[in-house]
Amino acid sequence: MDGFTTSLLASATYSLILKGAEITNMSLKGALQKWLLSDTELDQIAASIKNGQIDEDWSEKRIEKYFNTQPELLDIMSRTQANQSVTLNQHHSGTGNNEANIKF
Repeated sequence: MDGFTTSLLASATYSLILKGAEITNMSLKGALQKWLLSDTELDQIAASIKNGQIDEDWSEKRIEKYFNTQPELLDIMSRTQANQSVTLNQHHSGTGNNEANIKF
């Protein structure tokens, strides 16, 4: 797992904990929606977080260090890719061209 991926997972976990959200498949799916993760992988991540007894007293850095010691998480993250789809909605009125929200 590269440092960036670990850091993103730690940050998402930390944010969910601070919001008081229960760490579940669904809460992780919402927080990690741009990652291509299966429900089984999300269940494994949630179980690892619960087994580590991660709570609001943990910092993002501590969570990241914990993730780096978990072989099952390292395996999941090494196979994970970001969703590369992009959605662009533009509305244009008037005359001229609209390129990336800049009217000419």
